[in-house]
Order: sequence, then structure tokens, then C-alpha cells
Amino acid sequence: MSSYIDARTEHFEEITIFNEPALFTPLRIDPSTIPVGVYKYEIRHDDECQGIACEVAKRIVVNHWGSILTLRPLDLGDEGRIFMDGNEINYGIDSSVTLGEFIKRHSKEAKQPEHQEER
Repeated sequence: MSSYIDARTEHFEEITIFNEPALFTPLRIDPSTIPVGVYKYEIRHDDECQGIACEVAKRIVVNHWGSILTLRPLDLGDEGRIFMDGNEINYGIDSSVTLGEFIKRHSKEAKQPEHQEER
């Protein structure tokens, strides 16, 4: 997995998605480096390559826009994905934050589920 980044050492951009705090990277994240209680999702961009984020899912194969980490699971619905128009993401909260800093900043806000779902 050399083309994947280590979530424990990477610096991310802090964003909000669906009004939830999240970390964003344009790269793929090695799932084995994500601690319990942190949830990884990937974002797909539009087929016309206009740079519009249009879908969130556990895994994106084609048109990968980036990866996000959250402290609460996103409800992906029955289809396992959420379609978007690009306005659901607010960039520019903080341009260089580590996962550890993010957890310290937001862990009190996040209510953990009864059981840990698959990362």
C-alpha cells in the first residue's frame, strides 16, 4: 500500500461535510493506520472533471477526489453512498492539522456508537 498515506502522521485540511467536522486529503488513506472511533470515507468527483464533489462512499474506485476522516459515522443510506452537488463541503477551516489534533479538538462533540462499525 505504498500509494496510501499513514493517517497517524499526515497533515490534513480540516473541513465540514454535512455540517460535521472532518479531515480531508486528496490522497488515499491506509485503513490499517486509522484508529478505532475514526471513520474513513472517499469522495468522487463528477464525470466531466469540473472538480465538483458528487458522491461520498466507503470506497471510490473511479474519479477519486479525496478521502475524509470523521469522528462520527455518516449515514450512507441503503445504497451505501450519498450523492452531493458539491455545496455540502466547507473547505478552509484549518489548512494543516494532524489526526491527533483533530481528535483532541472534536472528540467531546462526537458521540460514539454502541459498537464500532467497519472502518
